[in-house]
Amino acid sequence: MVRVARFRSGIAVVVLAGGLVAASGLPALAAPAVVPTVTIAAKSLFRPVTGDVFVLFNAGKFSNAQIHGSISGATAGNVARLFVQPFPFKNAPTSAGSLTLTGPAAPYSFTVTPSLATRYQVELFANSTATIPLATSPVSIVFVANKMTLSGLKACSRPVCRQRIRVQEQVPASTLRAEISKRWFFYFGLNLSPTTTPPPPRVLTLNTHATISRSSQTGARTFVVTISWSFRIGRDGFNFNFNFCNKDTEARDGLGLPGHHGCGNPRVSASAAYLG
Repeated sequence: MVRVARFRSGIAVVVLAGGLVAASGLPALAAPAVVPTVTIAAKSLFRPVTGDVFVLFNAGKFSNAQIHGSISGATAGNVARLFVQPFPFKNAPTSAGSLTLTGPAAPYSFTVTPSLATRYQVELFANSTATIPLATSPVSIVFVANKMTLSGLKACSRPVCRQRIRVQEQVPASTLRAEISKRWFFYFGLNLSPTTTPPPPRVLTLNTHATISRSSQTGARTFVVTISWSFRIGRDGFNFNFNFCNKDTEARDGLGLPGHHGCGNPRVSASAAYLG
């Protein structure tokens, strides 16, 4: 990403062979200057998935992340600035916050609310008007997952349970065209017992018999699908679970996580924290 500060320092060492040299004849060596350093990390209310930190799009506190770290080797009056570069990472980073240091070392934290995958970097400057950084942190990336809201789930009737749910997906407007055209995948698991209520299933299987409607746009940033399915429970105790997803294309539109995270697989864990 953008600017990277480089520092060079060194101490010349002179080796004197044979004999002793009077101390008064040697020049004094100044202590090397301390080079400032800046660390950086990101965190959100979600546990990282394969090491990637993410937030939800337009979901209140779940849309926020903290960019945090520590600065050492600084001087009182130095200024730390946060720079942001959102997907597609073609425009130059822009400043999105700053703080003035009161001593040589300090922790820092900035709250950010990205709409698409965003790169963050913190740079240390001599003062508020300086333009050349004294130190630059590594880059930290926060990803953004689409927000899905489910409605319509109801109590089962016997002997066949029939369900029809409505799923609304909310995405940044720039991604709507790509996201609304994606194929959806539905996963289902069922446990039955003639004597008691069984535990919930641990594994969900791709259900190819469920009926999934075409996505229908409902706003500049929203669209909906309906998913219908049925299963026989007879007079047994039962426990079921389900999940649904569409595949991430983060490299193409900046939404979701990079790589593959189970969506489209024949089976997924019922406890999977993320499918994409």
